[in-house]
Amino acid sequence: MASPEPLRQPRRPPTATLRPAREIPLESDELDEFRWAVARVFNDQTSAENLLARIGYPREHLPTWAGQNADTWWTEVFLALHHGIIDLPHRRLLGAAVRVYQHNPVFRPLAQRHGLINLDEGTAGEQDMTDPVAPEPQAPSMPEVHPDEPEDASADSTAEAVGAPEEAGLADAEEAGPPTCHVIIRASSEDARVEAADILRALELDPRDVWSTAHAISYRLNTDDISHVRRQLDSTDLGWTVVPAGARDYLLREVYVQGPDGRRFRFLDAPAQQTVGNIAAEVVDQYGKTFADKARPTVVDHVEDDGRRRRLAPEATLHDEGVREGAHLRVGFEATAGAINPLDRQDALSRVRNELLSFARSRPDLVVRGFPPMLPTEYELEFTQPSLGPPRTQDGDPTRVERHVVSISLRGDFPQTPPVVFWDSLIFHPNVYPNYGDMSLDHPEHSGLVCLGMLAESYRPSLDFGDLFQLLIDMAAFRNYGLLEPTGVVGADGREETRVNFYDRAAAIWVAEHPEEILQMGGSPGGRPMRVEPEYRNVIEAVT
Repeated sequence: MASPEPLRQPRRPPTATLRPAREIPLESDELDEFRWAVARVFNDQTSAENLLARIGYPREHLPTWAGQNADTWWTEVFLALHHGIIDLPHRRLLGAAVRVYQHNPVFRPLAQRHGLINLDEGTAGEQDMTDPVAPEPQAPSMPEVHPDEPEDASADSTAEAVGAPEEAGLADAEEAGPPTCHVIIRASSEDARVEAADILRALELDPRDVWSTAHAISYRLNTDDISHVRRQLDSTDLGWTVVPAGARDYLLREVYVQGPDGRRFRFLDAPAQQTVGNIAAEVVDQYGKTFADKARPTVVDHVEDDGRRRRLAPEATLHDEGVREGAHLRVGFEATAGAINPLDRQDALSRVRNELLSFARSRPDLVVRGFPPMLPTEYELEFTQPSLGPPRTQDGDPTRVERHVVSISLRGDFPQTPPVVFWDSLIFHPNVYPNYGDMSLDHPEHSGLVCLGMLAESYRPSLDFGDLFQLLIDMAAFRNYGLLEPTGVVGADGREETRVNFYDRAAAIWVAEHPEEILQMGGSPGGRPMRVEPEYRNVIEAVT
């Protein structure tokens, strides 16, 4: 009987073999195209210098930005890269660029051709970049990964491993341990970036920056609990998008969106992990507060190259729906063929009743009355909260009030449209239409109308009415109110434009001039945008 073949030596465990990376050989036309794309995308001093900092480009050798355009500035940089100012310059720069703009039409094909991204990309929801790896102890360059190679593989094998852009020198430590959440913060200045980092540290989220551009910065956090992160961030007035652990946090440099009336907008540096619904809400927001159809449900279509339209799910992310660089979307209003299904409305009314009763059990001071009793469509909420009442004289200070009565009306088109809320007891608040004085007499139909801000603008039929009640309580306490709100439009001076966000001008002026008294009440001086759901404020330009 023949002796059995010797057993093969077991493969080593799936801890990758590390070897020095090799520079990618860009042809002359590839290099020209790459330089043009980098100059077009990283076309301001902040984003350009941040990109180079991440690949180890010596700061003292950066060209002077003043007096140059992006093209000539980047030409100087590429010349320095050619002369060896850093190791593996093209590999590292391409890796860093595609890390931020994963679907850029120049970066992505180059990265695929030269082995930085898998050629056989999976579905839209799958991560298609491999994890970064650490360098060998004495190697000046970043290594490549060969996960399943036999142990006797030659060190000079010509087989290129599929590597991640991060292996090219991005020191974000993204995979130093189990995957955790990332957060993309809207920040268009260095002061805004510093403030964002300070806020995240104060929330004990231990932010580690991953990348930054002229309009946004990504941080790796110390937890994979996305619900916890969202709850923490919802207490701030940052514009943010949370990226789940293991998902890719990248931007779409340009996305074009057509509004309901045909107006066109360009979204710049749009996080791919924000929802389709957020895009729709921001487009509708461009039409102003008086836009008649503001509360109507929206739909979003992806306009394909052949002109066909593909309906996108509002709760899905741009990444999951396959929205790519330069995509064209169309926002319209949902057509309704007849009345709302009575059973759907009955279910919604029953859900609201249960949510309100559940919330009331957590607040002994809260009294909830519903009319009619079985499935109410009108609610009266009575609660205690120290707040401000109207002044007794025209130039006097506001009075102090504690007991509040608020009514909530669920109209016939509920749950497709948000509730209407009126403050019935006297209150002196920027976001409540005056229910005292001449304005109340001149416009009794508006008296006490509550501006619910982002709640109404990003309303979803699944809104938990416990969150709505909490919003009203926070409004009374001046923990949640708005004086100004960003429009998402960047002006000629490079600053984001804002508009007023109040109903009671006298209250807004008093609150703005007396921040110390708001603070003594336990409120938030200066206010913050009113919202109950996370929301990223995109950079939006009108396209003519």
